[in-house]
Amino acid sequence: MNSFNKEDYLKYSKEFFDQINTPESKREYEDLINNPRTQARYLQQMESRCRPKTEKYWILRKILVEAVKTGNERAVSNAISHGADMTIWLMAPQEYDFPCGILGLAAMHGHHNLIYYLLKAGIEVDDPGGTNRSPLHIAAERNYVEFARKLIQAGADLEKTTYETAALTSLHLAVSHGHSETIHLLLKENANIEAKAQYDYTPLHKAAQ
Repeated sequence: MNSFNKEDYLKYSKEFFDQINTPESKREYEDLINNPRTQARYLQQMESRCRPKTEKYWILRKILVEAVKTGNERAVSNAISHGADMTIWLMAPQEYDFPCGILGLAAMHGHHNLIYYLLKAGIEVDDPGGTNRSPLHIAAERNYVEFARKLIQAGADLEKTTYETAALTSLHLAVSHGHSETIHLLLKENANIEAKAQYDYTPLHKAAQ
């Protein structure tokens, strides 16, 4: 794809989600079509992918990724100020558990000190970054309590579900892994203990096992 076309992208998205044909894929497509913020994010990411990549782009990308992985605030701030692409998706299964965006990468490593810089740079707090898990999902699954707390303070959606068939909330993930501190935080912030995932599975069901 040499140039970006919004209409072609939306048509392709519908064909893609129709092929998956699950309730979650339909919900994701409806969100893409009906939610202006979701659509703007996806379109921005696609436009970025269609842009020719310069040597500067790849250098800044490498600096940004390494800085986020190590929690280096100064390097992250410098990369942002020099124009690093904040919409990138990291597609490296051998290195990461699943595709993620920059905020998701910070969540994987628990570097809550970077949240302020990344949100200020324009990344949305619930940005899935090309995957079905938000930064809060990742933080809850890995028991990074302070990271989760700061995301919630920034407005992260406690009821947001993964787009996979299981349709799990952050509380589902924390309970599944027995992360008591994160569970306590989420419940304190009024996460829904009766939120239904696939087969009407709730966090309460898992806790009772």
